[in-house]
Amino acid sequence: MLQGLVTSGTAWVSRLALLNLLWLAASLAGLGVFGVFPATLAAFQLVRDWRHRPKSAEQPYVRRYLKLVLDRAASGNLWGYGVLAVGYVIYVGISVAATADYLALRIPVLGLLIAAGMALLSVVVHLPFMLAHVEASWRHLIRASLFYGFTHPLGTMLVVASGLALSFVFGRWPALAFFFTISPMVMLTVSIDLVGYQKLQYRATAASR
Repeated sequence: MLQGLVTSGTAWVSRLALLNLLWLAASLAGLGVFGVFPATLAAFQLVRDWRHRPKSAEQPYVRRYLKLVLDRAASGNLWGYGVLAVGYVIYVGISVAATADYLALRIPVLGLLIAAGMALLSVVVHLPFMLAHVEASWRHLIRASLFYGFTHPLGTMLVVASGLALSFVFGRWPALAFFFTISPMVMLTVSIDLVGYQKLQYRATAASR
């Protein structure tokens, strides 16, 4: 049994390392600014398939990943630059509100902007999985991401905390970033969101009976 766990763990580590190399190559092929977001959504799609249909992890995936990058070119950049634009607006709003002269106005405005920032964080963390897992319009997927983020705050916090921890690890051992820049975060997020989404589906099915 121990040998099986070691073999399985080694296979997953090598799989994630190769996925990260593919992500780097796809990001650079798009000159970074046009490649990183489609490459990220393609990584979510691939890992979602691995977790949702484990047998697919044994199939060749290099060509499929590259095809997914091309398929996600529009939606990936829409998600990425949409998040950046909204994040910039929130940042500017917080900066202006923090220096406002009227305290009675500053506090509620700051509160609203911080709440908007938390909502944006939910979209950043959970929307890529929703795009990979659910066939629906952008409006419904964004609403689902917001709902999931606010009803499962621990999952969101765990993903953010893991990202910070990885940043610390890469600061100490930069060479690891070459193989694990994003793939461990994608794996963690997909694992958390897949379990949470399945629970929501189960509750919805039980409530409808």
